[in-house]
Amino acid sequence: MKINHILVADDEKHTRFTLSLIFRKAGFEVTAVASGREALNRIIELRNSLNPLDLLVIDIQMPGLTGFELIEEIEHKNILLPILIISGYPYREMVKGLEQRFCIEYLEKPFEPEELLNRIYLIQDKHEHSQRKNNMDSNTILEIVEKHRGKLGSILSILQEIQFTYGYLPEKALRIVSDNTGDSLVDIYGIATFHDKFKFYPPDKKTDIKEEHNYAPDVRCPSCNHSLMQPGHFIDDRPAVRVTVSFGMEHGWLRFSSWCGAYNIEVEYDLPAAGEVNLFCPHCHVELFAANNCTVCGAPMVPMIEINGKMIQVCSYVGCKSHILAVEYTYHTV
Repeated sequence: MKINHILVADDEKHTRFTLSLIFRKAGFEVTAVASGREALNRIIELRNSLNPLDLLVIDIQMPGLTGFELIEEIEHKNILLPILIISGYPYREMVKGLEQRFCIEYLEKPFEPEELLNRIYLIQDKHEHSQRKNNMDSNTILEIVEKHRGKLGSILSILQEIQFTYGYLPEKALRIVSDNTGDSLVDIYGIATFHDKFKFYPPDKKTDIKEEHNYAPDVRCPSCNHSLMQPGHFIDDRPAVRVTVSFGMEHGWLRFSSWCGAYNIEVEYDLPAAGEVNLFCPHCHVELFAANNCTVCGAPMVPMIEINGKMIQVCSYVGCKSHILAVEYTYHTV
């Protein structure tokens, strides 16, 4: 894919002008907007036009919709465009959590025009490579699904062949299996995590929970796949996860840290001193519950999905410390 048409979204007029000038001098066509909401409208408007957008260059702090909220909206509408985030704030760690779903780069202000253009060309190369790889991977997974369709124990056989092919179970592969078999993603993760022979990471990827696996960069609803992250809101120095909590006659929001091992939470209403609570997705409003119970207190476990291919299960009993990540690791509670 050759990049021709770039959308620039930044609420600072000087920044919009500067970026537009650099891109136009380099031969790109530019559409510039001042807010996240205006950016979303232009993306949708140009999606099926004769001159569609090829790249989004966006700020994070914008009125209407923040940069992260804009990314969430276009993903929900299944619009997959490469993205360059430009910001004067340190969002690099949050951007890393999006890299498995998007062709995305991050550039911190200030920067030189040459550095900006080099990043654009890098995105173009990465996006072309990603498209080729995704097409190949999707076809491979679909062939595996069709090979085992209708057979007894087909899901287990499909998962076994996927792991034999890739050496682990890629998160994208599990979503393709779910979409093409009618089995929910929660059920597929349940089968995979029940059998300890399945792995959720490439063979050469580190699994030291003291380093990278105690941080969940993007937690999602297992029913609607909508992100549960609340960009810009932090608990224990990590982005917050937001769900809806219900107990007794109360019904409100609950936030907890995406840093597994941190026990701090924020709630709209005070939780009871003890007892079970019900958690719901704030987007599709489906109750989050799993078939298995907590091994510590016996209360139902609440499932969520972490974008790197892990199933997160959190105990629904107030005060219980059971929090299971990819079955093998125990962390914090909400």
